[in-house]
Amino acid sequence: MGLLISDFGFRIVGSFNFKLIAFVQSCNLLLPNSKHAEVAESAIRNPQSAIKRMSLLKKLAGETAIYGLSSIVGRVINFLLVPIHSRVFLEGEYGVSQKLYAVVGIAMVFLTFRLETAYFRFGTDATDRERSFGTALTTLLVATGIWLALGLAFMQPLADWLLMPDRTDLVLMVLAILALDVLAEIPFARLRLEKRPIRFASIKIAGIMTNVLLTLAILVWWRSHPSFAVFGGTYNPAFGIGYVFLANLMGSVVVLALLLFDAFFKKSKPQVSAPLDAPIATASKLRLQFDAVLFKKMALYSAPLVIVGLAGVADETLDRILQERLLPGTLEENQATMGIYSAGYKLTVILALFTQAFRYAAEPFFFAHAKNKDAPELYGQVAKFFTLISALGMLFVLLYLDAFQYILGAKFRGALDAVPVVLLASLFLGIYYNFSTWYRLTDRTMWGVYISLFGLAITVFFNVLWIPTLGYMGSAYAKLLCYGGMMVAGWYFGQRYFPVNYPLGRMALYVGLAVGLYFVAEALAQWAGYSFALKMVVNTVLLVAYLGVAWRLERRSLAALK
Repeated sequence: MGLLISDFGFRIVGSFNFKLIAFVQSCNLLLPNSKHAEVAESAIRNPQSAIKRMSLLKKLAGETAIYGLSSIVGRVINFLLVPIHSRVFLEGEYGVSQKLYAVVGIAMVFLTFRLETAYFRFGTDATDRERSFGTALTTLLVATGIWLALGLAFMQPLADWLLMPDRTDLVLMVLAILALDVLAEIPFARLRLEKRPIRFASIKIAGIMTNVLLTLAILVWWRSHPSFAVFGGTYNPAFGIGYVFLANLMGSVVVLALLLFDAFFKKSKPQVSAPLDAPIATASKLRLQFDAVLFKKMALYSAPLVIVGLAGVADETLDRILQERLLPGTLEENQATMGIYSAGYKLTVILALFTQAFRYAAEPFFFAHAKNKDAPELYGQVAKFFTLISALGMLFVLLYLDAFQYILGAKFRGALDAVPVVLLASLFLGIYYNFSTWYRLTDRTMWGVYISLFGLAITVFFNVLWIPTLGYMGSAYAKLLCYGGMMVAGWYFGQRYFPVNYPLGRMALYVGLAVGLYFVAEALAQWAGYSFALKMVVNTVLLVAYLGVAWRLERRSLAALK
């Protein structure tokens, strides 16, 4: 079914050869009359421009599909490990691992200094690409060496602060994973900027497969044959969750090795053509270099984005860290609850996959076309189709949640009631990514700071307020308020500095339809009390109803593709 969603989304976004009347009617159904007139007049006056916009959407859809392939393959494979993790490890052990990964996410933003976005900003021009790449990578190489030395020197205090004083081995592996992943950021950004999603996807999948195969070998085979010696040692049950981090570390080693080989020793052509008027230089061997003047520009541009990124990761992960300290139980009980909540959170993977794939493709895409006169119309259509597909993904998970729950071990199924709230919050976050592009494109990155700090304030306040009384549901509601507030703020201030004709009515329609169909499904199930199999049949009919409405509204555009 996930492939069906991807295919449907690709057809919708990629199928536009364009018909003028259909474009005005289907994309701006609920805009004010003045907006209707403005869009219609523009389309009729310059049909070639409108056709060009639709061609750009097809290219963006193609790249999103390829990035999505790596994300889908990787997340699905990783997701298949959840049944193993949730059966091998105790709730508390799993909760500790998720806490450490939350810390990794926060540290990644700070340690990369968001130089990958600065690289997009200053490396879009092919003449500056090599200097931008070398400057960014050299900066991260030096910085990583410094903080890694500090981390090793203060490893025990770090373990104490993380409430795991006897697991410095885990802290050591986390430091190593961080160092490798930080150094991989700029080479990955280079592949995205040079429109080489196939190479990007293949390296991502290579790292994921290394991680997964090692995890399976250790937790399935070696755990069943503990006396078998590997490198002179036997399986150690006390090491426990450490084997998961060890496999992750090996995957990070493989990824960085492949990226550095590609960057410095391999010469190839981009694997996906540039979008029309955005020329892209042939990928070439690069060398390590540092331009002090360029570094200053990149640092000034990216500094506010560090705060944006830190706030964003905190919004995503802080709830799990706070649960450990604010839930009313003992430390062990709180870690167990945190593990259950984290496992339920994994069920939002489909929406996260699409959003991640979209961001990989859209960030360089938006920078490449920021100066085009059609950019506001183009970005509006991108946001609409993103919302359509994301709402479909959300509805898919919700309608089949009774089946998805069996992926988790029985002791990890207690947080399913939080999944609908977190899914809607994730949808709002994806829409915010569309609405917030303006501050990167216009170099007003401080506005990103203001909006992110606004969201972080909501996250902290409502988690602290609600976790002691509502438990993990307080975290879910706080996340919904945070991302909803950021979405509204991103749109409101964006209209002041980079006006975009977002079809808000149509976007709201798709979100409302998905939420409404979910409530209909739950009401029917409670009223009729039918069996699991019949419930799946009824919910499938409701999913088809969503697809039918989407087809009805976009059918003329889809019919244009022959």
